Amino acid sequence: MEKQIMMMLKELFIKRFFIKVNSISFCYSLTNHLGLNEYEILELFGIVEENFSLDFNDAEVNNIKTVGQLVQNISEKKQHLNQTGKGLGKTNPLPVI
Repeated sequence: MEKQIMMMLKELFIKRFFIKVNSISFCYSLTNHLGLNEYEILELFGIVEENFSLDFNDAEVNNIKTVGQLVQNISEKKQHLNQTGKGLGKTNPLPVI
């Protein structure tokens, strides 16, 4: 699941945020490596929430600093939703522009 999430995020970074990258590493910082500002990070989380049918609270948004942390958080939330039967709906394709 993490590989699929990473591919979708890469597509989002390229198409929505116009970040030119050949590859994205789990250790990449959302701000330092990808150059997202605080408003773009909020937009990123909004798009992720909408497309994955997830919710992030303010503390989670503030604590997620790297691509790897974001991928792991999405994966864990999706697994939890699938286990509880609340996340069985269709995931929208990224990106929403």
